[in-house]
Amino acid sequence: MKLVKIVTQHCRRSQVCCCNIRQRGVHNSAQNLYRYDGRNAPINYPEKSLYVKKHLYDAKTHKEYADAMSFLKAKRRKGIGVFLENIKMISDVMKQGQTPSHIFYVKDAVLEKLPTLHESTKTVQITDKQMARLTEVTTPQGIMAVFDRPAYIPPSRVDTIPLIIYLDQVGNPGNLGTIIRSAAGAACSSVITSPNSADAWLPATLRASAAANYLIPLHERLGFNEVLETLPPDWNICLVESTSENSPKKHPNSLPYYEADFTQPTVMVFGQEAGGLSAGIRDLAVKRGIHNIIHTYIPTIPELDSLNVSMAATVLIYEMAKQQSKLVKRDDSGTVEYLSTVPDDSLHDITELVNEDVPDVADVADVEDVADVAQKLEVMFPPHEDTKETEENLT
Repeated sequence: MKLVKIVTQHCRRSQVCCCNIRQRGVHNSAQNLYRYDGRNAPINYPEKSLYVKKHLYDAKTHKEYADAMSFLKAKRRKGIGVFLENIKMISDVMKQGQTPSHIFYVKDAVLEKLPTLHESTKTVQITDKQMARLTEVTTPQGIMAVFDRPAYIPPSRVDTIPLIIYLDQVGNPGNLGTIIRSAAGAACSSVITSPNSADAWLPATLRASAAANYLIPLHERLGFNEVLETLPPDWNICLVESTSENSPKKHPNSLPYYEADFTQPTVMVFGQEAGGLSAGIRDLAVKRGIHNIIHTYIPTIPELDSLNVSMAATVLIYEMAKQQSKLVKRDDSGTVEYLSTVPDDSLHDITELVNEDVPDVADVADVEDVADVAQKLEVMFPPHEDTKETEENLT
């Protein structure tokens, strides 16, 4: 092989002899082919990487694994695959109607925990060492499922709240996954990411979201101007400040999140933790001119500049869910009806329930004798049995 000849020519100058590469394959490890020569300069072998890959593939127990590895690497390189390594997440995604194209597993017991597999799913049993080469987690569960990225957008739920989450340049996959999970848990309308945000289908993002990507409409790489073009005029735009209350960067009209009005349909915009919202986002929102703009922030102690963006998003998402719940009316069948305003008699039923068996206070006020008042109070609120025993012991 050409590579062996190249290595042999340099073995006299190299610190490590690789002449036995024919008999032993790669000498100790592939890193030995990058040893330095006597002049402390690296020896570059163009064919090295190709040789090592071919050697590793040929050393596998069966050709099926080599073919599957080629497929897996192509999926990752082109960014068209979804890789899940958690049994529960794989099961949940399969229950959503998704079919894995490949499943790599170590033990049969792990495979038996999944729902019934489709006949098109290809299962490949591998060793622990082979799984270690595939996985990206520290403690793998001995399984990896490969799905295609969904080409559809899941339909909105009946109880969806009118809240769209727009993420401006949120580049951390963990933060993105956590926000997707919180938005799906609160039944938000959708999550939209900007062109410079993290990939929503990376393994790290999916682990943080617990595969909630399949439970909420998700749009990637959309500019804020594209969102505004399709946004109805009655929707508010909420620009979330990433600074603390006393920061000079805070907008002068910014309100604490608990004072903001989220009873109307809203687009919440979150930016980077360090830089906050980009200037282009603010300019587009102002130039649009037809939407009510809300500036809000989450108060913190002076020593703390801001919260993690995923934590801030979770707080604000559920604050709006709380305010929106006052506008929702459900009947016995579970049908949801959205009200335009909070009903004035919303507390009437609760008041009647509390006062149903309580005597009129005027009946007590008309009694002049203090003893009679005490006697009537005892009738209204009889003492507990333990209280009676305590009084008898004291007497």
